[in-house]
Amino acid sequence: MRLQVRNKLLELLPTLMDGIEYIKIGDIENVLPVTDDCLLAFKSIRDTLNKSLSEERFQYYNEIIATLEQTLNEMIAEKSDGRPLGETSKNLKKLLHNLDESLEEEAEVKLEILFLPYKSSMWDSLESIWSTAKDDPRCNCYVMPIPYYDRDEHGKLARFHYEGEQFPKYVPITSYQEYDIAKRRPDIIYFHNPYDKYNYITTVAPEYYSLFLKQYTDMLVYVPYFIAGAYRDAKQAASKCLTEGVLNASRIIVQSEVLKDIYVQNGIDAEKVVALGSPKIDAILKYDENIDLPLEWKQKIKGKKVILLNSSIGRLLNEPNYMVDLEKNIKTIMNNKEVILLWRPHPLFEATIKSMRLDYLDEYIMLKNYVLQSENGILDESKDASYAVIASDGMISDYSSLILTYIMSGKPILVMDPSKPKKQEVLLSCDIYSCYFYNDGITVEQFLEMVIHHIDPMRKERIFNFKNSLVNADGSCGFKTHSYIKNIVL
Repeated sequence: MRLQVRNKLLELLPTLMDGIEYIKIGDIENVLPVTDDCLLAFKSIRDTLNKSLSEERFQYYNEIIATLEQTLNEMIAEKSDGRPLGETSKNLKKLLHNLDESLEEEAEVKLEILFLPYKSSMWDSLESIWSTAKDDPRCNCYVMPIPYYDRDEHGKLARFHYEGEQFPKYVPITSYQEYDIAKRRPDIIYFHNPYDKYNYITTVAPEYYSLFLKQYTDMLVYVPYFIAGAYRDAKQAASKCLTEGVLNASRIIVQSEVLKDIYVQNGIDAEKVVALGSPKIDAILKYDENIDLPLEWKQKIKGKKVILLNSSIGRLLNEPNYMVDLEKNIKTIMNNKEVILLWRPHPLFEATIKSMRLDYLDEYIMLKNYVLQSENGILDESKDASYAVIASDGMISDYSSLILTYIMSGKPILVMDPSKPKKQEVLLSCDIYSCYFYNDGITVEQFLEMVIHHIDPMRKERIFNFKNSLVNADGSCGFKTHSYIKNIVL
């Protein structure tokens, strides 16, 4: 039985209770139509339960309803004869109360939960919640990847994407062409894209904007697709806290109490923001170090140290000399014969260039070909960053959410972003900056030597501080999120 079906039945019971009270005190001529209405309501409840429950549970309720009908008829007979109605009326109310309690606690009531990822590479922000929910006998779960579009240089919808076939084989996929959200009205919807029309590089199909989703569910849950870093103050985080998805969501799952406070300082209702951690941490803790890497990667690595170079969108858009620096770093790494470059541009890197920095395109294509044609360079354009995390021995990165993922691997990180706060600044969210190597204190060449010689003096402190900046960093975020949301809805 769907939760919404059960709730409609529960909504009917107070009206029946009022009807019985009216029958008790009204004139016989006036109460007969009300009696007929009550009997029709009992029949409707019986028919609904017959369609929605197992035979065993239906028979349980059928007995209650049959007794209700019988007792109501007795009450009318007593009223017609002028006999006292006290005991019969009490019995009717007691039976209705029993029906109400039984429906409230009915174990066959099921939640319909809809997960709406769009990029397969971001599925790790929802997977552990889904993994828990799918094993819950009280839930029916659907994973429905939704289409998205690149925008062109004019902001218009351009290339269409659908990644339903790129999800792990163990995840049953429901086609967006077969599931009608407006008709099904799922009890819970989880989503991870908060921008609606305000994403200027890509956008989910407009019919899946949070503005519309909230019309079709009573519980719209936003789970960020990234792990948040530190902020100097709450104002700096406003762009993340005041997106359409956050404003429209029923609940927002955040990684820490500090981050919850940042949302609240930006005007978000404290009741909506719940600090339960990040499912991405659950996913990282499940990484298999023995995963089978692509053959091309294994052939090039051959026992050498692997340096992951992670290129973000932020610096691409904000620093005019970014491509010059990127080329310099690529060549510096590749000139060291003891290491292999594993270059991973952000999954939207090329799309961003095409829509917002078209003059960089030729240089970017040149760099891609340079790496692809080299003997000690690997270009990683896959959807899943876990292969790059596992294969590498250290990472050089612009400031990016992948840094916060990479920390859990225990491997060293060189942050190439002078615009970000330094360790002496007071930061909100997490105290991990003092454990990065910054490019204002160490060169790329020095970092390569440290990785080659296994030098990482801040490893323990870095991991300790990071874990202590999160709640449920033990892999339990998905379980606790599902339990929390389920208990609210049920």
